[in-house]
Amino acid sequence: MLTHFSKDGKLNEWDLNPQGKGNLYAIPQKRWNTKGAHLDKNGYMYVPHACAQKKAKCSVHFHFHGCGSGAKWFNEYLVRKTGIIEFAATNNMVVIFPQSEGITNFKYKGKNIPVEMCWAAAHQASKDHPQFKAIEQMIKDFT
Repeated sequence: MLTHFSKDGKLNEWDLNPQGKGNLYAIPQKRWNTKGAHLDKNGYMYVPHACAQKKAKCSVHFHFHGCGSGAKWFNEYLVRKTGIIEFAATNNMVVIFPQSEGITNFKYKGKNIPVEMCWAAAHQASKDHPQFKAIEQMIKDFT
């Protein structure tokens, strides 16, 4: 997955101690949490030291959690255990882990099925959806 974001399709080996090469921050999402965006209180961002010190050209990668696997239930556990931070540490990638909350109703055979902590925009495919707008603003703010 991450090879698509590297310049030549190759990644440096991962580092199993990414905290030694960067920091994981909780980032308040209130400023992007407009009506209908259903963002959780905090998202997370991993920043390699080389990126923070502007010693390297760094890319920005957004990682979206799956349904039911947001920080509301798992805190930052899944953020730390995906393996993405380990690659970000050695490949100069800033990784933003936005977190959604609330209940999204998916339509299935004409019925609304409530599912917690999903990215509603993923199934509604409208560029005007509040979650798309929130992420679009995050991209502008972080790049």
